[in-house]
Amino acid sequence: MTEAAKSINADIGAKARAFANDPTEYFRYSFTAMHSLNREELEALQLAALKYRFEQFYDSVSMVKKYADKQHFDGIEKLEDVVPMLFEHTMYKSYPPSLLENNRFDQLTRWLDKLTSHDLSDLDVSSCEGITDWLMLLDRETPMKLSHSSGTTGTMSFNPFSKQEWDLVGKSYPMSFMQELGDPAPDAADYVSGMHVVSPTFRDGGNAFARATDMYAKWFAGSEDKVHTLYPGRLDSDVLYLAARIRAARAKGTLDQLKVGPHMLAKQKEFEAQQGRMAGDMEKFFERIVNELSGKRVFILTTWNMIYDLAQTGIKRGIKGVFASDSLILSGGGAKGLVRPDNWQEPVCEFTGVKRLKG
Repeated sequence: MTEAAKSINADIGAKARAFANDPTEYFRYSFTAMHSLNREELEALQLAALKYRFEQFYDSVSMVKKYADKQHFDGIEKLEDVVPMLFEHTMYKSYPPSLLENNRFDQLTRWLDKLTSHDLSDLDVSSCEGITDWLMLLDRETPMKLSHSSGTTGTMSFNPFSKQEWDLVGKSYPMSFMQELGDPAPDAADYVSGMHVVSPTFRDGGNAFARATDMYAKWFAGSEDKVHTLYPGRLDSDVLYLAARIRAARAKGTLDQLKVGPHMLAKQKEFEAQQGRMAGDMEKFFERIVNELSGKRVFILTTWNMIYDLAQTGIKRGIKGVFASDSLILSGGGAKGLVRPDNWQEPVCEFTGVKRLKG
């Protein structure tokens, strides 16, 4: 290899590491710069970044090494080579269900340790009496910040995110969603917009929706007093898991075999009562948001049906253009079994005052 070729390889390697480690900084907070790379340059950057990550995690994440060795994986020479190394979603709930049922958080932590580069081998989980205890301990004592699924199948998927990964995702959101192609890059000092964050859920919790509120608070609001959630407390992961187990047992006809302690049953009844009140609580919550934040910049993340129903109700009452036009409305899924009308975005834009939705 010539000296010139070595210099080019070193240059792309340094760029790839910077790109992988902090894409927002790499593109200098600019959506336009991010989307102005030509395809050849972008693919070279992506390929080098994939090689960098594979080399980094082959020795530090035991499941990556196991996956690679089992498939006689030789490395990444082109982008599509990475496909066999992508974990299926079932990987994140590949632990024996009995570990959760019996509160075996020592074994669950050993399972988790195989999916992350962070060393969890010395973590003392003997004080953990439930999932919430375990998650909060991981938050306090490790770089991890797990999120879990709703457990609709009867068990939970645990996604081994770190605090740093959550932060990098949140850091990219204002660039990805607040800017348009051609916009100048904002100064780093002005990157956090000070918008009001509206999230119709619990302020804290272990599921991804609640977990994400922290990054919205940091990278959109900039202060906790601009965060508005339906409930101020924490969504209990153990109650969610119990609800999933009850649903699964009822579907299998084995509900009479489900063993649940009286303490958890009491918490479950309290949770179900709260769920029964949620529709009314949600209506009051959005009425307060409309009244208090009228004309202000807001960031709202919710399911399409929730914001659509709110918009229809508001328009019927003659309420339109509620928020500042440069507000951000992100809508996602989570409304299983419902069919979206073709024009559902129109009343939402009319009611909220934004020009278009994103997400």
